[in-house]
Amino acid sequence: MLLRHQARIFPFLDIALNAFNYLYHIYVSWYLVPGNYGILNALLGLSVILMVSGIAFQNFMARNRSASGDVPVRGRIFFSGLAIWGGIPPVLLLGGSFWIAEFTRSSFKSVLLLSLLYIIHLTLSALRGIIQGKRHFLALNVSFYIEVGVKLTLLYFLLPIYRSVEIALAVIVIGMAASLIHAFFFLRSQGEFQPSESSELSRTIRLTVIMQGVSILYAANLVLYLFTSLDILLVNYRFPKDAGMFAVLQKYGQISFFAGSSLMTVMLPSLGASLPSMKNFSGVLRRFALILLSGLVAMILAYRFVLPWTVKPIFGEAYAAAADYLVLSGLTYAFLVIALFFSTSLIALNKKVYVPILALGALLLIPGLLIVPAPVINVFKMQIGIYLTLALVLGIVVIKEVRL
Repeated sequence: MLLRHQARIFPFLDIALNAFNYLYHIYVSWYLVPGNYGILNALLGLSVILMVSGIAFQNFMARNRSASGDVPVRGRIFFSGLAIWGGIPPVLLLGGSFWIAEFTRSSFKSVLLLSLLYIIHLTLSALRGIIQGKRHFLALNVSFYIEVGVKLTLLYFLLPIYRSVEIALAVIVIGMAASLIHAFFFLRSQGEFQPSESSELSRTIRLTVIMQGVSILYAANLVLYLFTSLDILLVNYRFPKDAGMFAVLQKYGQISFFAGSSLMTVMLPSLGASLPSMKNFSGVLRRFALILLSGLVAMILAYRFVLPWTVKPIFGEAYAAAADYLVLSGLTYAFLVIALFFSTSLIALNKKVYVPILALGALLLIPGLLIVPAPVINVFKMQIGIYLTLALVLGIVVIKEVRL
């Protein structure tokens, strides 16, 4: 019964999962002073940029695995692609560790943990992409819950003792490693990673095809996820005293982003399966658009009337001022989610026009973050203008492509 409705259940379980991830931030904010909490979020912002490789691999594997039917993935090509793509960034991270630590106001240990996080996340995300492409959404939920369960359990016992940024990062690394083990053995039990040279998928997904496909998705996702990570990095650098409050506002705003991302996880293989019929594609797209818009309206109302009452009880007196600006944060990420929705639609159509559009948005965002004047709340106002423009332009492109 659950397996039959897993595509419908997945977004709700994934949204609930984000509630557990918020427990991580709440618990950390109790034990780290606002300055160190800002540093941690700057490091996590940098990790988001690094994790774009994993997200690109997940999207590529999900799209191609869903299109390949019952043909399994070949292990040698799959893991060779991961090794080629993932080998250079950890070396660059460690080589530039002094400058990275200085910019983020952190330590070499933190940079080393980010390197491990990159390697584990890249492999885990690629495995999750295969699970997603096979539409084993409950198994995908289990993978995420293993990660967050291990992370929170270790955090609960270790952070009160050590109270360091490094411990807060280390539990994330260990949680992902546990989830990676589960994902690998689950896929092995499903017949993936077959060694046969005659596999049809091995002919259609050659190593060069993987590199080309992932490169395109990487470029698109890089500029998209710069939008969710550059702000805290530069706020931590330019406004260190306000970095803690900004991080709290960011976490509230990202509730909409993570909920929308959960919906996109289900939407991408659904759109892929509806092709080549553009009529079916249009119907699926309309259905997901209605769900997304209804959810965003509900979230904005919650940011205005409900969530402000939760800031002080959850995060404490030091962050109470954030309650006055939740609507701005919510609108920022609502428009970003809409841009993500249209980008995902174009990914399903294998149209690359969204890449330069998102890149232009990122080029506008970087100087904006560097010159936006105090107070720090002006960062959200600047982002709203950019994300709204992106959503409108991408929406026009999708309407022309699909002829809605």
